[in-house]
Amino acid sequence: MSAAPNPAGTHAVLLDAMGTLVRLAPPAPRLARALADAGHPNPDACVAAAMRDEILYYRSHHLEGRTPAAVTRLRVACARVLADGLEDAPPLPELTQLLVESLRFEAYPDVLPLLRELRARGVRVAVVSDWDCTLAEHLDRLGLGEWLDDVVVSAVVGVTKPDPRIFAAALARLGVGRTGAVVCGDDPARDLAGAEAAGIRGVLIDREGRYPHLAPRLGTLADLPDWV
Repeated sequence: MSAAPNPAGTHAVLLDAMGTLVRLAPPAPRLARALADAGHPNPDACVAAAMRDEILYYRSHHLEGRTPAAVTRLRVACARVLADGLEDAPPLPELTQLLVESLRFEAYPDVLPLLRELRARGVRVAVVSDWDCTLAEHLDRLGLGEWLDDVVVSAVVGVTKPDPRIFAAALARLGVGRTGAVVCGDDPARDLAGAEAAGIRGVLIDREGRYPHLAPRLGTLADLPDWV
């Protein structure tokens, strides 16, 4: 990618987090090992099923994570759901810690080059994601935070995608109008539909080729600077 100035085109890019910038390393095998090491062995299939239940619970309750204290309470609630699915669960405080330690996020290889390129072009970048208030901390740990102008999460705004208000909130914080912005995410129903509802151009990142019938569509974020 070449660095080119952007004096009159796109002034802001709003990026989704999960599936666009980061992925979750499979947590069940790590948690199963941690439980066994702590003296609470469980069959792998049991841990995997319990983790699926926990993830579903988090997704439906993540709006509760508006503050750090609220996130702490949410994690305990998630651990309680996890415990219900295990054959041998440690005490809830210990299980909560093991659960948190099992969740490790990784940045896709094309993310940091993209953020550097957009910065070089003078394009402002915000992450807009359905997440609790800790997302910025995860992005900082991955070395992405310094390349972002803002991180806007549903738990703080109070609405989830595709509600256009979360995108409007990001644009307001960036000081950019909707005609000068682009939304990029991996979920057509949330990211593209949300962008359309907010009056913002949207482009799908389709890393696994699941949506060949949709356009505009990118296979890698490396192509995003030229598209915008």
